[in-house]
Amino acid sequence: MSYNGRERRAVIKKSKKAEPVGFISRLFRRKVKEKPLNAAEWYEKGFSIMHTTSDYEEAIQALTASIELDSTNAKTYLNRGMAYELINNMQQAIVDYSKVIKLLPKDAKAYYLDHDWTYQNLKA
Repeated sequence: MSYNGRERRAVIKKSKKAEPVGFISRLFRRKVKEKPLNAAEWYEKGFSIMHTTSDYEEAIQALTASIELDSTNAKTYLNRGMAYELINNMQQAIVDYSKVIKLLPKDAKAYYLDHDWTYQNLKA
């Protein structure tokens, strides 16, 4: 069997897709850049990771990203403090609980977590 150049060209032509040309088709082919997450989305991601998996380090990273974008959200500090406590980083947990108390001085949960940890350590 001898090589016939025409057969090869026919195969190449069939394998190439004819891409539509036009404004609408270019819009659909264009890659969309992902928007960076905002503080609330980082909080949700960290909260979800913390409560569905045992990857507390990743949850802490997500909650820290949320705090960097919005340092006035007490819930974020509270959850990050709980995550620190779960990995036995009590010093950082107390720092976060103290920040919650500064942001929400009437929040009983922050006082409870902060004082409960202190009581447990004094007892031991």
